[in-house]
Amino acid sequence: MKRLTCCVAALLALALVWTQGWAVRDEQAQPPRKFWRFDFKHTGLHYIRVGGKAVSYTTYMVKNNTGAPRIFAPIFRVEAETGRLTYAIPSPGVLPAIRRKHGMELKDLNEATRVMKPGESLTGVAVFYQLDPQADHVKLYITGLTDCYRYQDEDNRKGYQRQVRHVHWFRPGDGADRPGDRVDTVFDGWVWRSVGVAATAPEEEEK
Repeated sequence: MKRLTCCVAALLALALVWTQGWAVRDEQAQPPRKFWRFDFKHTGLHYIRVGGKAVSYTTYMVKNNTGAPRIFAPIFRVEAETGRLTYAIPSPGVLPAIRRKHGMELKDLNEATRVMKPGESLTGVAVFYQLDPQADHVKLYITGLTDCYRYQDEDNRKGYQRQVRHVHWFRPGDGADRPGDRVDTVFDGWVWRSVGVAATAPEEEEK
């Protein structure tokens, strides 16, 4: 009888420890955040001469498979190892030449910015006028393709990072004849970028 009592006590103690362990885990667990993301792919870095000047650009396809209407308003930011920073801007002047070169009905940045319906897709072009011709490493960061974020300080919910699409192109050679240079894709994927310190993320502030 004494042995049975000891066994029961041991089992109860073990059950208590197991229950407390799960309680701690549940207490620390964070509710999953739900995010959306556009499907996106590009065709690399291209060049075209318009009016005797070489213009760099990339074409892309985006599709809304999120299941709900979403605003597509991307920002294409290019950073070079030379320190020059440039953004894609609406370029109706070179759009006809790019369309003829690719044989596609590409949307300019202004035309592409819209509310996309579920299942809707479009093909567009992002033109970079001020891309440094001496740069070998061209790093493109695209925001506006997802609302995914994470806190840098999860406990205090301070400072957050946005998930952005990052494409790293390498184009060896000099700047004398960029349209004829080879361009290699070094990286193409999603990365985290800090966007400053804030008590909450914008999505939560709007709720």
